[in-house]
Amino acid sequence: MLDKNLIKLSLASAADFFAIKHFFKQHKQSSASRNDLIYTVHYQTKLIGLARLIPIEDSVKPSYWLRGLFIETDFRQQRLASHLLNFITSDLNVRHDTFEILAFPHAHLNALYKRCDFQTIDINHLPISLQLTYQNALNQGKHWLCMAFIE
Repeated sequence: MLDKNLIKLSLASAADFFAIKHFFKQHKQSSASRNDLIYTVHYQTKLIGLARLIPIEDSVKPSYWLRGLFIETDFRQQRLASHLLNFITSDLNVRHDTFEILAFPHAHLNALYKRCDFQTIDINHLPISLQLTYQNALNQGKHWLCMAFIE
């Protein structure tokens, strides 16, 4: 079990970009752009997880696509993903009066996302670009859910 006092959740800064880029490459995740919001989980000084949010430009209220959430294998099953999702929504709540986070989690993660107040939504709620992304994934046999956190 992890010592909770040694876990740090934060919004990454430009100074973290090299470590994040290395983390993505090490775990075979797609690289982030500098416009993305990256939230990190550190244990002691080690980067053990992160979430990548891509701003959605053509939206009335601040909207983000949760493009990925990844926790290192050795640190899973300890509610770190839940803590990270809750940290993200709390941080965005401070920054915006209203906002939404759209996500396509794997079906086996449904309970995790529901526990963090994400709701299943209809594909028609998505911007056109994400509708196409989601539909293409389904056509390729991926078992993704279509969910949103709406504040």
